[in-house]
Amino acid sequence: MQGAGDLPLTYQWLKVEAERSMRIRPVRQLPRDWISDVTLPRAIGDRWLTEAGTPLMKVPSVLAPESSSYLFNPVHARARAARVVAIFSHPLDRRLVQAS
Repeated sequence: MQGAGDLPLTYQWLKVEAERSMRIRPVRQLPRDWISDVTLPRAIGDRWLTEAGTPLMKVPSVLAPESSSYLFNPVHARARAARVVAIFSHPLDRRLVQAS
């Protein structure tokens, strides 16, 4: 089922367990307006996926700036060393689909 535009009404959050030795690429510096202008973060993520240098990337949280999220590249060679241990379905925040 779809929401506004191409957005689904729910999203999936996966809990993934990985080996402690799995390399993680941190995103170190982003411009002040990175939250409102997704161009640079999207380009960083696209390049990370294409280069497949690490199976995980640590990114700053949009909702809680002092915390981080981890992105998982399922096509990385070491991806098979990780496993999904739980799947959580969450409703999409309605504020994201409201027309401006």
